[in-house]
Amino acid sequence: MKDQMLLLVKMQSVDLKRSQHQIEGKSLPEKLQAAQLVVQKKKDAYAQLQQKSTERDKGKREKELDLKVQEEQVVKLRERLVKLKTNDEYKANLKEIEAAKSRKGELEEALLVSMEEADLLKNEIATCAQEVTDAEAAFLVEKEKITSAMTALSESAHTIETEWQEFATLADKNILDQYKRLITLKKGVAVVPLNGTTCGGCHFSLPPQLIAEVKVGEKVLTCTYCNRMLYFAPKVEG
Repeated sequence: MKDQMLLLVKMQSVDLKRSQHQIEGKSLPEKLQAAQLVVQKKKDAYAQLQQKSTERDKGKREKELDLKVQEEQVVKLRERLVKLKTNDEYKANLKEIEAAKSRKGELEEALLVSMEEADLLKNEIATCAQEVTDAEAAFLVEKEKITSAMTALSESAHTIETEWQEFATLADKNILDQYKRLITLKKGVAVVPLNGTTCGGCHFSLPPQLIAEVKVGEKVLTCTYCNRMLYFAPKVEG
């Protein structure tokens, strides 16, 4: 029976590796997805800037058209001056000219600001485009690392599974079934050592009779409190 318990200890160690592999197997695709998300965010930012640039170009063309219309309006109003007959008409036309010139000045100023903003946006787009390129390059490096890690993990998992099956063929069926139930219920810790007079799992003090029987090792015994399987491993004096 001692041999069976020590066999379960080895199986538990392999099960721990199994569990770690499952965690890594889940985390690696998540890392790859996170790396992809970084690239996508950069691309989204670049697309937004491109859209902003398109809208700004449209607004610039509209301002240029408005400015042209306003310039033509000033010319027309000036040409009309010579045709006016009354002083009141002349004064009213002059006011229209001043208003048109004022509007023309506003449009010219707005157009100048728009051009300056366009230059800044152009630089921002160029910077963002480089960030996209850098992010894509970094992603390819990360993808290669993660892919290699996943391949290595898959190979290692196969080795671990083979090792576990080899142990399982040596284990008593009833004891193995009990172990399988406990390994699930106790979150990966089904077999624990006797630590002096306490359970190596829950650390509660155990009855003297149970301690003595565990040390003899003639049958499978479990902790009075946590129900984990107990084994005795004598300390080796140094």
